[in-house]
Amino acid sequence: MFYVLVAVYIVIFLAAASYYARRGGYWHPVTLFGITGFYYYLGVPLELQLKNRDLHMTEPTLFYLPYEGRVTIAILAVLALLGFIVGFHMSGMQRALADIRFNTRQRFPRSILFLIVALVGTLYVFYGETMFQHLSYHEANEFRYNESLFSYTTRMLTLTAGIVIGIYSCQRKFLSIGFLASFSSLVGWGFYTSDKNPLLTAAMGIGTYWVGKRSRSSLHLTLYCCGALSATVLLPAFSAWRINVTPDISQIVDSFTLEYQDANGPMMSLSSAVNGDEDPVYGSSYLTALGAWVPRSVWPNRPEDLAQAFAHNNVVKWTPGLGFGYSLLAEAYLNFGYAGAFLQYFVLGFCLNRLWLFTLPFFAKRYATAMWAATLSVLQYQLLVIMHRAPTVQIVQSCIRELPIYVIALLVLDSSRRLIAKPVAPYTTPAMPAMQSRPAA
Repeated sequence: MFYVLVAVYIVIFLAAASYYARRGGYWHPVTLFGITGFYYYLGVPLELQLKNRDLHMTEPTLFYLPYEGRVTIAILAVLALLGFIVGFHMSGMQRALADIRFNTRQRFPRSILFLIVALVGTLYVFYGETMFQHLSYHEANEFRYNESLFSYTTRMLTLTAGIVIGIYSCQRKFLSIGFLASFSSLVGWGFYTSDKNPLLTAAMGIGTYWVGKRSRSSLHLTLYCCGALSATVLLPAFSAWRINVTPDISQIVDSFTLEYQDANGPMMSLSSAVNGDEDPVYGSSYLTALGAWVPRSVWPNRPEDLAQAFAHNNVVKWTPGLGFGYSLLAEAYLNFGYAGAFLQYFVLGFCLNRLWLFTLPFFAKRYATAMWAATLSVLQYQLLVIMHRAPTVQIVQSCIRELPIYVIALLVLDSSRRLIAKPVAPYTTPAMPAMQSRPAA
């Protein structure tokens, strides 16, 4: 039964990805969700099934995942995929991606330059040279956990650099000074801080090039799947490097396992949820998420979310910033069972894409469609990659703390242009030299 459910997941994913790629390309939310969902939800159970094992471990904690639990997780994964696809389809994003056009002569947004200067200035004023101190991976996590201003500012600066990469990539200006400076800064910062998130941001920025019709060839799906598979080998090497251990690629390949990768951390909470070790929350976690955007420096007694509570209960000698991650699928199951898996991901697929569609006219009116596509790839698509290892709190925080900053800065600092034609539909953009719309099929 388990293998049948895995096959059903793959068939649904391939069919949906190919269907939407006919007009809007393979670089779209369904593709990214399908690949990353398979990795985070089915990767570890599939490995245990192939190895005929029921235990998986993140030292020194051991978790039990019997066959029945693996089947339950597979059912939940299929329902989550279906829910996200239906939500994405009903949002209308697929039609906007099919109609979008880019002009390589679009002027670089002033708002991005302002944000870079403001963020760098904030870091210098409040932290000075301390921001360049070389910390271990766990020390850096604890520092970011305790210093919310530093964490938020560096996060926004990283995202802004990724958006710069995206704007230049969208316009095919890969040899421009702005592209090269932003890309090298993100890669260098990622290795200096032993943090893989800047590396992911740089990759998602480059991915902006494929937003829309540029990625309609099925070769792109092969490229993305092979890239994800390669990352599962490179991640252990990066993890070894950041704890000052010389990585041995041949040994990593020979002894390949997901137990030492990102997928295994959130699988701990998912195992506990399907085994009945965690109490149902009946929707309360979503209420907690609504107030989670407030920093702890402002609200020190802010209630713990599911990830923090799970870490406190299961991590030996817990310290701030230390944890396993928390499965987004576990949250859905603890709230409303099997129905929760479909409903939660339906809402995510619908709301995330409607949010970006709502902002599209603001960017289009200012000839900044390349910037909009960059925010789509760097903010939303990156969120689709990493959201599987955190509860909905992270998604709410990202939507409230990140995207509005770029929209507000755009509205204030970048002047609007006179439109040539009215929007042809709520989900499309005005017909302009920078982006010419055509009726949806």
